[in-house]
Amino acid sequence: MSNKGYSPEEAYRILTQSDEEWEPSSDESSGSEYEPVESSGSLTQSSDEEVEVPDTTRRTQHRVARPQVAQDPFQGQIGSALGFFELFFTAELYDLVVAETNWYATQFITTNPESFYAQPFRWKTVQVSEIRNFLGLLLNVGLTKKHELRSYWSTNPIHHMPMFSAAMSRTRFETILRFLHFSNNTTSRPRGHPAFDRLHKIRPLIDHFNQKFADLYTSAQNICVDESLVHFTGRLGFK
Repeated sequence: MSNKGYSPEEAYRILTQSDEEWEPSSDESSGSEYEPVESSGSLTQSSDEEVEVPDTTRRTQHRVARPQVAQDPFQGQIGSALGFFELFFTAELYDLVVAETNWYATQFITTNPESFYAQPFRWKTVQVSEIRNFLGLLLNVGLTKKHELRSYWSTNPIHHMPMFSAAMSRTRFETILRFLHFSNNTTSRPRGHPAFDRLHKIRPLIDHFNQKFADLYTSAQNICVDESLVHFTGRLGFK
């Protein structure tokens, strides 16, 4: 008897045919070692065990069900990174920063009439559009590291970043950075007072973001709070 080899395609075709459909070729009938199983079932069945072979004619009906994708826990449509950002940095927050920054600058210039910023045209009221540009530049400072702040406005080809000078001048950026404020100093209580708050300077920001996270994010049933990613060995009174 001759030994006949089968390609993977031929072997799969033979195994997926029923007894009635199978017709041995001349080589197979003349003396091949392959002998079909004589049973009333298909060729994939034997008296000892059943072996499941995928049916190519009904392949589309045996697709594995895909797992359900969890619903986005954030409320509303995000659409983009900017849309996600604006869920938290709202118009109310920008108005707060503008109001407190202008008020702090006025307080400083009033109490320090001889300072550099008290000179004419050294300070002008900041607007919401400037705060938005200012915040965008701060985020880009974190993406592109330079050895000093002035380098972001440098005309040197090595350091030149035209986006910064196009958004605002370096002098204006440094002035806003100097007076950037989030809380009114006059409402602060001294140490030892029952209402003393160590985080008074940023308390409006903390309250704003805590409320936004509560409104926008729906937590799951099981929550895991991971450890801090920044190693810290100091002591915090407000921890």
